[in-house]
Amino acid sequence: MSEVAFRPYGPTATLALAALAVVQASVGLAAEPPQSPEGAEYRSTRDGVYSSREAGRGRALYERVCSYCHDMSEFGPEYMAGWEGQPIGALYDFIRATMPEDNPGDLSRQQYADVVAYMLRINGAPTGEQGLGNDAAQLDQVLIEGPFEEFDDPR
Repeated sequence: MSEVAFRPYGPTATLALAALAVVQASVGLAAEPPQSPEGAEYRSTRDGVYSSREAGRGRALYERVCSYCHDMSEFGPEYMAGWEGQPIGALYDFIRATMPEDNPGDLSRQQYADVVAYMLRINGAPTGEQGLGNDAAQLDQVLIEGPFEEFDDPR
């Protein structure tokens, strides 16, 4: 019975080292907060990053477009906790790329931002003076952070 020699720099070792490097890099990225470009400061959803006006428009849009397929309870604290630590731009891009299901991307950029603002509102994130807006770079500077709690959104 012959043994296969492990060569420290053969194809098997090279593949193993490459796989290890990928795993280490992905673990390192997951443990580190996103790097802000050009020294820009990150804000948090706890900082009042959307306006009550945006959330109101988002609620009306949800009722008109989204509620046919979605109960808003689907997007409560458990859903938002799954996005924690991610930029709000990632959630915005996901919704824009996938909704409405029959015609993704059909809404305006501001309408998608309004829906995101409404999602923040129903999860207890505080409102602020300035709106969330729909600029991709600005949305990527806002991190989704809890705690998330169900919020009774009166009409």
